[in-house]
Amino acid sequence: MLRKVVKTIFLVSLVLFVVSIFQIEKLPDKEQILDELYQDPIQIETVAVPFKTEVAETTYNITPLYSYELYGLIVSYHHSASWWDYYHKE
Repeated sequence: MLRKVVKTIFLVSLVLFVVSIFQIEKLPDKEQILDELYQDPIQIETVAVPFKTEVAETTYNITPLYSYELYGLIVSYHHSASWWDYYHKE
């Protein structure tokens, strides 16, 4: 019984993997995009206090001037911290 369940899970996973390969570059149709995504970004002056942050042993003084509200559609994702992405680490 367990063997049959594992085999079924494997086959379903394999089918989903193959389907996902053909869908990887597919963007949504224009009718599927929410109207909110067509809005221009909103920029508002802010009263946020300045702060410091340290990155790679360098300290940066940040003075926020504006806050933003924006909408977007992510059409691609790249995880640059992955082990095979040596190019971005250079």
